[in-house]
Amino acid sequence: MTTFAAGAIVHTRGREWVVQPGSIHPVYDLLPLGGTNDELTQVHVALESLASATFPPPDPQSRGDANSCRLLRDAARLATRHAAGPYRSFARLAFEPRPYQLVPLIMALRLDPVRLLIADDVGIGKTIEALLIARELFDRREISGFSVLCPPHLAEQWQKEMREKFHIEAELVLASTTQQLERRLGPTETIFQRFPFTVVSLDYVKSERRRREFLQTCPKLVIVDEAHTCTAAGGSGRAQRQMRYELLKGLAAKEGQHMLLTTATPHSGNAEAYEGLLGLLDARFSPGGELAKDTATEKVRDKELGKRFVQRRRPDIKEFLGDTKFPERIESDQEYMLGTELRSLVEDVAAFARRYQTAKASVQVQRSRGWAILTLFQAIASSPAAAAATLAVRSSAGAGKGGDDELTERGLFAAAENFERQLIDDASEESDVGDSTPSVGAFEREVAAEEGDGPMNREARDFFARLQKRAAAISADNDTKLLELEKFLRKHIAAEPESGIVVFCRFIATAEYLARELSKVFSKKAIVDCVVGSLPDAERKERIARLGDDSSKAKVAGILVCTDCLSEGINLQEDFDTVVHYDLSWNPNRHVQREGRVDRFGQPRERVNVCFFHSDQTVFDPVVMNVLNRKRREIAAELGYLVAVPVSRDALLGLILDRAQGLERVDRTGLLFSEAELERCRGQVAEFDGACERLVKEERALRLRFRQHQITPEEVAHELEKVRSAIGSSSIERFTVDSLGRAGCTVEPKPGSSFGLMTHPDTTPAVHELVDTALSPNREPPSEYRVRFDGTFVKRQQTLTRAHPLVESLASYVLQSALDPVLVQGTSRVAIAARTGLMRTKAVTERTTIVLLRNRFQIEVASVTGAHADPLLAEDVFALAIEGDFTVVAPKRLSAELAAELINAQPSANVESVRAERLLGLAVDALPTLSPLFNAIAVERANALALAHDATRSGKKNSTPTKAAPTGDPDILGLFILMPDAPNGGVE
Repeated sequence: MTTFAAGAIVHTRGREWVVQPGSIHPVYDLLPLGGTNDELTQVHVALESLASATFPPPDPQSRGDANSCRLLRDAARLATRHAAGPYRSFARLAFEPRPYQLVPLIMALRLDPVRLLIADDVGIGKTIEALLIARELFDRREISGFSVLCPPHLAEQWQKEMREKFHIEAELVLASTTQQLERRLGPTETIFQRFPFTVVSLDYVKSERRRREFLQTCPKLVIVDEAHTCTAAGGSGRAQRQMRYELLKGLAAKEGQHMLLTTATPHSGNAEAYEGLLGLLDARFSPGGELAKDTATEKVRDKELGKRFVQRRRPDIKEFLGDTKFPERIESDQEYMLGTELRSLVEDVAAFARRYQTAKASVQVQRSRGWAILTLFQAIASSPAAAAATLAVRSSAGAGKGGDDELTERGLFAAAENFERQLIDDASEESDVGDSTPSVGAFEREVAAEEGDGPMNREARDFFARLQKRAAAISADNDTKLLELEKFLRKHIAAEPESGIVVFCRFIATAEYLARELSKVFSKKAIVDCVVGSLPDAERKERIARLGDDSSKAKVAGILVCTDCLSEGINLQEDFDTVVHYDLSWNPNRHVQREGRVDRFGQPRERVNVCFFHSDQTVFDPVVMNVLNRKRREIAAELGYLVAVPVSRDALLGLILDRAQGLERVDRTGLLFSEAELERCRGQVAEFDGACERLVKEERALRLRFRQHQITPEEVAHELEKVRSAIGSSSIERFTVDSLGRAGCTVEPKPGSSFGLMTHPDTTPAVHELVDTALSPNREPPSEYRVRFDGTFVKRQQTLTRAHPLVESLASYVLQSALDPVLVQGTSRVAIAARTGLMRTKAVTERTTIVLLRNRFQIEVASVTGAHADPLLAEDVFALAIEGDFTVVAPKRLSAELAAELINAQPSANVESVRAERLLGLAVDALPTLSPLFNAIAVERANALALAHDATRSGKKNSTPTKAAPTGDPDILGLFILMPDAPNGGVE
């Protein structure tokens, strides 16, 4: 019984098909010639006849015009999902990577195992860069799947990127999903054995039991996002960090384990954390190793580290092949005065708190009380609503008296840590960003523990109850901070009526309060919505999308009021261009994360606006603005770009307490803490100043070392050109515009690098249908579609990439309608391209024939286990140019570069129809004489493909050389003759 190898052309169901990899006799996976993945089908030879097929020769009578050759070539390249370029994955991507994003990929493929730290700036695309590497390794069959470890609130963002840009369906492994996943397992399977692609919560998998299972059964590649949260360095949350670090250390110890670490802050002033990250890349960088900082010379260490560490800032990206734009950043400050009622709350809280910091209170009691009061100060500065909510969330002071663990020394210490963590807002310690309402109940419980249910305890309860009523009674009309925000928004919206504004708050109560009040004030000039951490993730996304759509349709501003639940893991640049820090974070690096939601690559507007709200009358705004934010701006001015300020939890604590103690007014919060605590903090202040100085020096050195000068732009440009040539991505705009125009559509350039696309009653019905299906699958088509080809994403415009349904379907249609006349006859199909053509042109001085060939290859590479796996399939579209009349003389082959140029040749005069048909007929009849040349070219290109495959993976150890061989004879897609522009069209 005849069997068919991958790449073979077979005939069944009245048409030709290509056998796909993975087919096992007697069941074959088949894809129509020029078809899309949607047309993939299976055939069982016992149920349907399957026979070898020969590719029909071109028909001289079905001639096309001067552009037919180019259209046919472009369609063939764009239709294939198995392009024979140096990278196996690029034909499967739903976007075209920017040139700078290829640098980590080139670096990774030179390593074995792949251990790479990607530390590019916020908003540059670390997720894309990591997934490019993962997709390439998978398509080369070096891995059979991979896992992404990330904070839980980023898991769905990773899943979305994998699905939409890389066509990978991943399972979420979170505390809330594991039971459902486990029900789908076999008796002895684990989640990571059953599902090849997973996005895993770092905090779910870090426990000892789950860590052991993951280390034993995880895939060969693991991507670790926010890797700086997984170091062994100290801090008040060091237990959680240590568990994550142990997980990564266990992964790093596995021989042959691939690891990609991503972080925008690999070295934020903590040398121990930085060295810990480097040790995960290669044990030789660990303390005591031969490449450790104190062991190896700087030159030797940097050379080896430069192979595993890439860090680019925005200036590096802008300069890299000059095709990446970032918006201009406009910063402003908005100062406000506390209203009389809020100021009175601050003074009363400060005076009351000092009465309770008695000498007999233990250090733990003092710390917990102090942080509880600071939390209340922060809530009062945020809004009356947050102050009232904080005061309302109190437990009975007597509850648990004598037996409540929260009143033990350990419990009080934990309470103090919790308050401190909320206030400091150290993102490196937390898996998610908290926005819940804090409670001063701990203050009351500690009073109860110390005093019993006596007068002081009752006084505390009564005081906080009265305070809560006072805060709740403050009206929006008397909230000076809110009034200042309204004034700012009026001015901003007047200047930019359709702006998208994100207002970041610290507390849920504040966000909901602002959204309610702003909706009243801006009911006609803006649409307002609110997103907070208590909302399910799906509802958060739905609200954001609806706000963007509604504000755009109404042509008014969109105001999104949110908490820091949106400061990480979500991209807002499509609809928003302005960030307002309504509540300042005590960690200035949180501001960078907030701004990074809109100030990033892909922002369609030329400018983004950032505004800081602050008041010298609050307790700590002066510290944030005059110390932390000022230092951040000074460093940015010196370096030319923003970086994370090197401020640890202890340094922040020291700065805040030391600076606040020096304030000469009633809220001298230094009185809330012990002298020992304050003394420790003073040392941290000096350390912060020194850390900032070191940061500038180290940042300059790191940028010089690790922005990858050894991989030159010219090298990347060369690799990119090979990829674009193989998959046809450089011709997407020209092909799409020309093909749609020939099918009766109108495609006109519009301002802003977009195109207007319209179908008409006389548009080819099949093309009319595929346009509406691809561009508007779930709603009525608009009168005009807006599309673009420059890789940027703009609201209500579709960016057409190689894998976009319109481009994919159009390429398939153009190719099929040219190759298979049966599909055209008696249907609504019209052939847009033709397989033959003849023209007179000034581009040649002698008759030149272009033969468009398509080769299929089987590529044999070592599988994950080391043995040869099923071969990969690759398709290569090649233009062969032959000078002279090959029907009578030996063919003279021209270079591939010249052949590519001749495909774009323009006609200079018509050729009589009879003469053209006769010359084409003679050439088609003589094609069999060129078979030896065609087959030699196929072998030549197969060998080049194998070499290119191994060259890009030059670092792989003990690798069996890749083999590539043609499958069957080359397909002759088309034949086109160029006649010189001379009397009688030249010698015949």
